[in-house]
Amino acid sequence: MCSRYTSPDDIEMARFYKVDKPTLDEIKTTIYPGYQAPVLMNAEGDEAHIEARFWGFCLNMPGKKDPSKFISKILQNAVSETITEKRTFAKTWREGRRCILPASVFYEPLDGKFKPIKDTETKIMSLAGIWGEQTFREKKVDACTMLTCEPNKFMEKFHDRMPVIIHPEDVEEWLSPDTAPDQAMKLCKPWKGKLAFA
Repeated sequence: MCSRYTSPDDIEMARFYKVDKPTLDEIKTTIYPGYQAPVLMNAEGDEAHIEARFWGFCLNMPGKKDPSKFISKILQNAVSETITEKRTFAKTWREGRRCILPASVFYEPLDGKFKPIKDTETKIMSLAGIWGEQTFREKKVDACTMLTCEPNKFMEKFHDRMPVIIHPEDVEEWLSPDTAPDQAMKLCKPWKGKLAFA
């Protein structure tokens, strides 16, 4: 589910979220798991900012051929309904490490092609995420991952999941480390806005 999306440019994101224009290196327009992604954060609860983070939490497993060598699997999505139960995500969720992955479109595989989906009423969708330090191929990385929920009426025709999209009025609450996990969970619901193919 949502294995790629398009990121808005720096100026557009800064204007939309009313933050300083970020200085981001190595950011590609289309973001794939394992790429650097622009992420809106407010870790200290004082001021939101945009920084670059590795998209994906990492599951490190012993290799089948050589158990002494670990293989890193990228988990680009976390199921919001079970996030408190999964060891990879639960601690991060309890600690309130939430973020936003700004997107102009996300892609859904249909008929052998990845088709872009947008919100017809806004230029930027605020995809819900969590952030933390991860180990990828034996290196520490500042990472993030995206949350998913049940699909809305548009998405249910194509998939049984969709990204959690945070309403603009709820972004500050989502990002605040003071927002209790139970309250944040109430924001993880199918999007009520108007989605369409771009």
